Amino acid sequence: MGIKVIFIMKGWIKLHRQLLDNPLMKKPAYRSLWIEILLRASHNEERSVDFKGKVIKLKQGQFTAGAYQLSEATGVPRGTVERVLKKFSAEGQIDVKAGNKCSLISILGWRKYQGVDIDSEERVRNRRGTDEEQMRTNQECKELKNEKNKNSIATSVAEGKVKRDNNDPVDLEEFCKSMRKSKRKALHIIAEWAETVSPGFTTYGQWQVFIKRSLRAATSLESFSQDQMEKAYRDIMKDSDNGKKFKPSLETIIKYLTK
Repeated sequence: MGIKVIFIMKGWIKLHRQLLDNPLMKKPAYRSLWIEILLRASHNEERSVDFKGKVIKLKQGQFTAGAYQLSEATGVPRGTVERVLKKFSAEGQIDVKAGNKCSLISILGWRKYQGVDIDSEERVRNRRGTDEEQMRTNQECKELKNEKNKNSIATSVAEGKVKRDNNDPVDLEEFCKSMRKSKRKALHIIAEWAETVSPGFTTYGQWQVFIKRSLRAATSLESFSQDQMEKAYRDIMKDSDNGKKFKPSLETIIKYLTK
């Protein structure tokens, strides 16, 4: 891993000094996301992944991930991750193809980042890294399987497949995490809204009522982008004098988006 990091950064600094001078890279969130993207990108064409229900082979400079995964890896808020990815795409640094569960991200001009000529350091890395890469991939698969098992209960709860006692303690963090394990975008929107308004609920029953009250509006918001909803919320907070004149709701966001 150390050799890989050194090699990536060496090629980047040598051939793309303009990126280092780019004002965007002076922003911690942009810099963290860009380094994470470089580290996640495939270095060969042998790795296969499931994308949109089909098994595809990753090309060099490609990888699959969701905004939530990148947020967990970098500590950058999920909404910020989505905005940064759009900016990188607009700047011509990456191409993003959205999928059902994750996106296929391609670094444009990947070979340029690795240098035109393959030097001895890369040949050593290729020879020595094969076994290490295979071991790491196997470990990642095992960890992913364990993570799916660990979160299966949370996902089932989020989708109403598991019954719990209404008095069971559930804090905001646990609630939002369980919502984001669902495949339904509406539940992700509800999680974002819960983090925004912090209703202070502490039990499973209270959160179930919160879901029921929010689900219809959240479903109606599925067709809108994160940026559109965030802009509408900012407009609402401005018009409501930060909630002093009236309390914002998901229904209010719909009105602002459709007026």
